[in-house]
Amino acid sequence: MSSQMLAHALAEHNDLVVITVSDKYEQWMDGNIRVRSIGSPNIYWDYWKPNNALSKMIWHLLENFNPRAFLRISKEIRAERPDIVVTVSIENTNVATWLAARLRGIPVAHFIYSYFVLCWRGSMFHHRTNCQSQCSTCKLVTTGRRWLSSCVDLVTAEAEPTLAIHREHGYFRNAVQFVAPAMLPQLPSLRSSSNRADEPLRIGYLGVLTYNKGIHIIAAAARKLPDPDLIAITIAGNGEPSYQAELAEEFAGLPVTFAGWVAPQDFFQTVDVLVVPSIWREPFGRVCIEALAAGVPVIASNIGGLPATITDGRNGYLFRPGDAAHLAKIMKSLIDDPSQLQMLRTSCVTDATQYLGHRVGPIIQKQLEALLERAPHGMTARS
Repeated sequence: MSSQMLAHALAEHNDLVVITVSDKYEQWMDGNIRVRSIGSPNIYWDYWKPNNALSKMIWHLLENFNPRAFLRISKEIRAERPDIVVTVSIENTNVATWLAARLRGIPVAHFIYSYFVLCWRGSMFHHRTNCQSQCSTCKLVTTGRRWLSSCVDLVTAEAEPTLAIHREHGYFRNAVQFVAPAMLPQLPSLRSSSNRADEPLRIGYLGVLTYNKGIHIIAAAARKLPDPDLIAITIAGNGEPSYQAELAEEFAGLPVTFAGWVAPQDFFQTVDVLVVPSIWREPFGRVCIEALAAGVPVIASNIGGLPATITDGRNGYLFRPGDAAHLAKIMKSLIDDPSQLQMLRTSCVTDATQYLGHRVGPIIQKQLEALLERAPHGMTARS
């Protein structure tokens, strides 16, 4: 979704072609944007599907420099003759893209949406805890990614802490760095519906169900309330069956509904506040700005990129990561004084406007134009 919104923002002022990967060669139009799949340069393209250990090892090694990806991207670059090559995350299309562009004298801008170039899991989270630095396996598996990151001229992330982690580990040494948050296409016409004073505080979680998302913290916080029946919890999303079973035990006896996959616009109509209890360093947290746009305040962990969108006491509240007592205290304050919610809702909608494409797009456009001005003269590129 972030990639698509970025593409549409760039297409407002540029001739843009999107090169992507899938299980076959194909091309289509997304509005006025040409999109072309170059098939799967690696041994598989959908890394969300289960694969055996050997296949995974080969896949990750090839992500350091994939000759097949290099040849396919080089062919596309020759055909399109771009002024700038923009890469988004870089899985499958491969870091070889950076070298292919550099060899033709074309500047490269990279958009960071995960920790993939640092960590083979893409999360820097292992054994249910945050990695304070790269482990020996990640250092080995990402050697080519680190080396080729020197070919990148401009790099951006959705929040400064995400940029800082890459900087601290020696990536993108030659690149100008800036922050550009995720984008919203528009503000929804519908807003969250308020509950009555005599109804429970409706607390929601929306996202994938994995341990690093900290969903169990909501259960622990609910048990610290004087009366858990003063809240109603909705957990929306799916995950591995084993972890879903673990969550069912965590929430046993609490007023909770596991809703599965839901449309965000429908979900936000049913909650008073969204809780984003991540215990890992979220690179940004798109769900936060989607909630703000719907007029739903957010209670988020004070970690990673989450504090970039949540202002304590204005559009939500921040709590210490993993601290169920702190989260419970915030919940109780909203139960005791539900009038806070209306004040927060007003600020939510106001703050969400800064993430609209017509606000963020010009920030990115300005940086790309400055990159082009810094590029060597006499390039053969055209579009």
